[in-house]
Amino acid sequence: GRVYPWGNDPPDASRLNAKEHPEWGGRGTSPAGAFAAGASPFGALDLVGNVWEWVEDAWGRYRRQTQTDPVSQGDPSSLRVARGGSWSTPGRQCRATTRRSMPPQTRTTTLGFRVCRSA
Repeated sequence: GRVYPWGNDPPDASRLNAKEHPEWGGRGTSPAGAFAAGASPFGALDLVGNVWEWVEDAWGRYRRQTQTDPVSQGDPSSLRVARGGSWSTPGRQCRATTRRSMPPQTRTTTLGFRVCRSA
């Protein structure tokens, strides 16, 4: 029910590294965890902005009816999904629901991944 991980307040320099950030915006990445005010209610940091994040989904158009996420089957030619925006994306577009398709061979300073572990 939130527009952004932190809630519905608009993005600002205390919440994420986006294009308008006065220090890093439009220039490059910021340190991981630098935006405590941008945390989700679950404590997850850096869900939007800084770098687009690869996710497991293969690219597929959303439909109106219920559907299962298309998971990549390892086909190197199929498009994959990146989410969340980056330091070169306008802040209002940096949302966890924002996604773009990219070939899996894509390498750029605006793209990364999230390292996680199960408890």
